[in-house]
Amino acid sequence: MMSQVSQLEHETEKLRDNKLKYQMQKDGEVVSLTNRHETEVSELKSRLGAVTAAHSKTCQELQHLISTQHDLAARWKAESASLVSRYDGVVSDLRAQTTRYQDKIKELEVEVGDVAQSRKESLLEVEAERRTTQKAKLLLRSAEEKCDTLTRRIDALMKNEHDILTEKKHLRE
Repeated sequence: MMSQVSQLEHETEKLRDNKLKYQMQKDGEVVSLTNRHETEVSELKSRLGAVTAAHSKTCQELQHLISTQHDLAARWKAESASLVSRYDGVVSDLRAQTTRYQDKIKELEVEVGDVAQSRKESLLEVEAERRTTQKAKLLLRSAEEKCDTLTRRIDALMKNEHDILTEKKHLRE
């Protein structure tokens, strides 16, 4: 009878040790997943910052180009008005200058198109990163649900163990 009690106590202790090891392992896995998620979020934030900075710089460049274009147009208009009244010969020079400005505007429009394409690509990258973050969140939720399920199973096993020990104790009495 004593050896059976001793054996049951030994088995109970062994089960507790196994349960503790299992719980520690699951806690380690949760910490690992949490750290991985935080690392990915940090990387995504830094990427977003870089894309935002590039977008801001592009917008500033566009504003500068537009401002320059407006300044050139205003200057050209003022000069042409005064020169037309005084010099007929200068008109041909201004037309040539206008052609050059139009070529420059076309070049600037091509550059603006390139910048717009770059912005679209950046937005697509940001969207892809957002989807990746959502996938990571789903994986984390799944892991948490699995952990909760395992915890409930362990609790049920512990309750069964307690019931068995209580029943054995009553049988001994």
